[in-house]
Amino acid sequence: MEVRYVYNERGEKKAVIIPIEVWQGIKDKLEGKGKKKGVFSPSECRGIYKDLQIDPRKEARS
Repeated sequence: MEVRYVYNERGEKKAVIIPIEVWQGIKDKLEGKGKKKGVFSPSECRGIYKDLQIDPRKEARS
């Protein structure tokens, strides 16, 4: 991957030029593409511990 830096008059890095494929991947991650986002619904988690032989209240206190 070729990365190029853009410098100002004082030799300080001010920008970067990256391949479009890399940018597209970064952009997709920033925009959340490919990931399902939604509102958390506690009812979807109801009963996930029903098969465990524990007392959740007791476990939460310890």
